[in-house]
Amino acid sequence: MKTPSILALALCLLAAFAHAVPTVTNIVAVQRAGTKLVDVTFDVADTGASVVTISMDVSSDGGATFTVPSTTVTGHIGAGVAVGTGKTFTWNAGVDW
Repeated sequence: MKTPSILALALCLLAAFAHAVPTVTNIVAVQRAGTKLVDVTFDVADTGASVVTISMDVSSDGGATFTVPSTTVTGHIGAGVAVGTGKTFTWNAGVDW
């Protein structure tokens, strides 16, 4: 397995409302030492909705494709994530990849 910290990680946001355009900033992905867990932190702002849907796509080829599975994830991910700072989720890359 490649070190997840060098993977191209993409957070994809869908606004809870069609008119809202969310903005994600301060994205940091760090592999926990001695494990295959990847902690992702980020901030999300939105001018029209108070909640958004967060998903993650993972690439093993520098972003040409996003085919690495990323289903074993816990934390601020999925539907109903409140807009704000200091959001986090953990990906178990050892299980998925």
